[in-house]
Amino acid sequence: MVERLDSYEGKYDVIRRGEVPPAAVSAPFWKKVDQTLQHVFQKSDAESRRLAGQLQEKLNEAGPDAQTAFYNADPLNVAADLAGVKEMSVEQVQTYLRQVRSLNDADMPDAAELGRRHPEE
Repeated sequence: MVERLDSYEGKYDVIRRGEVPPAAVSAPFWKKVDQTLQHVFQKSDAESRRLAGQLQEKLNEAGPDAQTAFYNADPLNVAADLAGVKEMSVEQVQTYLRQVRSLNDADMPDAAELGRRHPEE
């Protein structure tokens, strides 16, 4: 069960250990991975779906704890791993950031957040 909590930073959802993340968490994550494979790493629609599908199958076999931990990964890093990219270029990261902004992603940090070096700043 997902629990909505309030903090001084805003509202966020918590998935308890041992629970499979709901589609409300996993679907947007895989959408970002798919779009990143296509737009950042130039994979075809069919290839991006194949790569993501293979990983999803492995993840489903891994169990709830692994799934909960996995969905804390950055979709950019997951897509890079699936694409076989060892080191991303600045252009690839910038393309990803533009893509995330275009999705109106609430998780996207603004310029002030990106400029902080420590969470407490």
